[in-house]
Amino acid sequence: MAKIVVDTTGDADVAYKAGAKCIDTYPDGHVGMPFGMANVNIRKAVSFFEANGMITQIAYAKKGDCDDNIVRIGFDLKRIPEIKEYMEKHGMFGPLTVSVHENDMSFINCTNIKPLDALDVEEITRAEMELRKQVIEMSRLLKKYIPGFENSYISWTPIHFGVRRTRIVECEHDITVDEIINAKRFDDEVAVYGFHDCAPRITIKNAGVYGIPYRALLPRGVENLLVAGRLISTDWEAHMSTRNTVSCMAQGQAVGTAAALCVKTGVSPRTLDVKLLQKTLKEQGVYLE
Repeated sequence: MAKIVVDTTGDADVAYKAGAKCIDTYPDGHVGMPFGMANVNIRKAVSFFEANGMITQIAYAKKGDCDDNIVRIGFDLKRIPEIKEYMEKHGMFGPLTVSVHENDMSFINCTNIKPLDALDVEEITRAEMELRKQVIEMSRLLKKYIPGFENSYISWTPIHFGVRRTRIVECEHDITVDEIINAKRFDDEVAVYGFHDCAPRITIKNAGVYGIPYRALLPRGVENLLVAGRLISTDWEAHMSTRNTVSCMAQGQAVGTAAALCVKTGVSPRTLDVKLLQKTLKEQGVYLE
């Protein structure tokens, strides 16, 4: 038997079965499926969006040896009546997109199913089929109504849709959106993070970072267990930051290191010397300044 267990299942399967208090976020949870489209004339599409007042956000960076320097763009497709009806029927948003290479809309995020119990196998199967239909229809609508997409095609889809939120574990500290916005720092922090998924509506003060305290990864009522990832933060707006991939990676390194130190020193996660954990993380190159 393992001396220390780390739950990064996303659905809090281990914590739930071990008796930790969990909050079921249904029907707050919704799922989506990003996709990519190749052979897109990005500049032509952006010119159309600009002319029709559709751009909600845009970012520029060098994309290799090409004239196209647009790497991220959000645009309001609901301004086109033929697309608006379909999007509103399914609760779609945006989309938000990323372009990594020339003529490549590498990441398109707009599909949606809500509400959904992503712990129910039959619901998961239904969502998988429905979201793939949405991807096909959205690509058809983009090709038909958006200049620049005329000759494009779907270049990839994920192996499974993305789940944002199911069970949340009650931990010793519950990170709030106010703490995130105000760049709150903690004496026991084991990671820092500086992005919110609702940007630009929600951003972190002075373009700074907030701390993720060790106790936010310690579930209440269960010993020898650590948790990390999208199963923390009960507040939905806080969760829209702490569940982000890079945040989850930082949390994962923290709890993995903590588990190893617990075994090495013969203590429980709740009694682990946080200063020792922080020192070890810094030695690994973790940014905690």
